[in-house]
Amino acid sequence: MRFLPILALALASALPASAQSNTWLGLEAGSPSGVAVYLERPSADISILAAWDLDDFLFVNAHWMLGEEIQIEGRTSWFWGPGAFVGFRDNDRNNDGAALGASFRVGLQHGWSRLVGYVHLTPRFEVVPETDFGMGGGIGVRVRL
Repeated sequence: MRFLPILALALASALPASAQSNTWLGLEAGSPSGVAVYLERPSADISILAAWDLDDFLFVNAHWMLGEEIQIEGRTSWFWGPGAFVGFRDNDRNNDGAALGASFRVGLQHGWSRLVGYVHLTPRFEVVPETDFGMGGGIGVRVRL
């Protein structure tokens, strides 16, 4: 089961160029690590990260990537957008329950024909179960399906 994301990336990269869509699938390592989905839309792109540890937590973070990307040089650009997260904890540290809050993503990405590598920071403001500020981020790669 752990090899499912790698298999999905391998299959996606084997698709012919004519089968390209506006959906990207990838892997992200960071805080937290998980599967990344990026949906290109006419009004604003949507970035979703799903992370889990089957014994500890499930976490979903989604961002509405607003505005135009700031091109730096060639295929390298900045990106940013507001978002929200929801998480469910189940562990031995008396940390059981749900978490909910707002977040903001800012990062740098570099693209090749069907592959994008990126790094980002994600400040998070948790409002449930208590108010707390945290910082996340990661480095990842995604491929166009």
